[in-house]
Amino acid sequence: MLHSNATKNPRVLTIGDSFSDGSAGVQADLKTFAALSTSAMSVITALAIRKTSNENTIHTIPIDFISSQFHTLVNDIGVDALKIGMFHSSSLINCIVSFITKTKIPIVVFDPAIIITQLPVDSLDILRNELLPFVTLITPTLEETSILLGRNIVSLSDMKCAAQDLHRLGPKYVLIKGEHIIPSPSKQIQDKKGINDVVEDVLFDGINITVFKSQRLPKKTEYSIRCILSATITALLAHGIDITRAIQDAITYTHSIGQNSSNFDCTNDVLKHTLSMCSDQTPNESFKPTTNSALVVDDKQQEVVSKDHNDIVHIKSYGYIQVPRMISQQRSFIQLLKNECTQEWFDYTHHRFVEDMGNGTLPHTSFKHYLIQDYIFLTNFARCNALAAYKSSTMKEILHAANIVCHIGRESELHISYCAEWGIDPESVSSIREARPNLAYTRFTLDCGMSGDLLDLYVALSACLLGYGEIGTRLFEDPKTKQDSPYWKWISNYAAEDYQVACREGADLIERLVIDYGVWYSTVRIKKLINIFKTATELEIGFWAMGLNVEW
Repeated sequence: MLHSNATKNPRVLTIGDSFSDGSAGVQADLKTFAALSTSAMSVITALAIRKTSNENTIHTIPIDFISSQFHTLVNDIGVDALKIGMFHSSSLINCIVSFITKTKIPIVVFDPAIIITQLPVDSLDILRNELLPFVTLITPTLEETSILLGRNIVSLSDMKCAAQDLHRLGPKYVLIKGEHIIPSPSKQIQDKKGINDVVEDVLFDGINITVFKSQRLPKKTEYSIRCILSATITALLAHGIDITRAIQDAITYTHSIGQNSSNFDCTNDVLKHTLSMCSDQTPNESFKPTTNSALVVDDKQQEVVSKDHNDIVHIKSYGYIQVPRMISQQRSFIQLLKNECTQEWFDYTHHRFVEDMGNGTLPHTSFKHYLIQDYIFLTNFARCNALAAYKSSTMKEILHAANIVCHIGRESELHISYCAEWGIDPESVSSIREARPNLAYTRFTLDCGMSGDLLDLYVALSACLLGYGEIGTRLFEDPKTKQDSPYWKWISNYAAEDYQVACREGADLIERLVIDYGVWYSTVRIKKLINIFKTATELEIGFWAMGLNVEW
């Protein structure tokens, strides 16, 4: 069960070992989560003592108690993102698999420390077949990738192929960390420390391959850094940051910790990363690189390799300004809205109507009914944006709303031609009566605009705008989606760049209005906007049900 979020910060849970010295595992994760403005929670699977001789003493926690920890947190508090770490047994793996199959946690990051635990073959099979299909991102090392795939990986080319093979096992994203790969001399980053100091990490997102190049860290910080890296990615994803940017920032952040921890001891390494919360900067200053530490993409290489869906990101250096928080305290209001109605948002964006479009099994009568009602909805959507122009106080806002109305007008013309492709008489579309779920939704949005202000109206409209963009992108990138189905055109339209740009502009406008209206300082106003967004999301669920069941 997923609960709405009563806090302004994402609720992030880590499952793994607790090292008594705080150097790694859950202890390191919690400090990282706290540094990145999340509500940090943990489920302890084992208690570990890390010795200077590199020999660990581990006491495992009973499975029943592990289960009780997890279910208490999920049922009483709710979880927006989950990081899974070290496994010690097949029974623990089965327990975790049961957790994530019965819950609908939106983000699951798996950092498979399978070399340290030396899992048996049957446990590895469970990981591959039962856990990975539910994972958002897996972050194995080179050796762990070799074990999971059962073959040696010795080059960057091997890593790229391996990332795609791991993706076929189910994870949405794969990040292979190449700590021990020595690139060819022509590909090495030269600096005052010499050559052969480059690490290449490979991300595969289902379509594109991105290579992140950065400087190798001291071997003795390896396990602590890997925990912080995956925890940082988890926290950034929970804040709504896209996967590529989250990994860029996470690599930069953890490398800064590694460089500051050159004189490594058991506690110094992990304590360094909390410096991001301690500085003389103003509270509203956000995490950002110094002048000589920007993340850049090699434009020439990007032009060449983009044809093969490859990007190369050179991370030049890692000296970040130390500011109160890596994530600005004025975090994404859009993400807050989604966190507050996690279950409703999932039910909307993963509705049976949507899933049946993806697999091509949606009845044609259902889609035709939806198309007709969606045309009626577009008419009222235009009215809402015309109202937004009236509610606007600046010429820029008025023109923005007017442009949206014009865009909807052009979209309506395309919609009519799309209806014709489905055998629907264009002349009859405008004369068909409005179904009750459609009527309830459109009148709700208009009422929000009439009784509220510009922000109320845009938040009421945002569930439709952002949800369709998210659905289109997910189905378009999902290899299971049937491209030869009659619904592929619909999916492609909402995954297209022009619609995604509209989503980003709409989200940016809401974020700006939230700041301009001082929403972050008003609990009452936040609750009102959350209720508007949640109601709109529930009405979107009803709209899908209307189409699926051909309701009037």
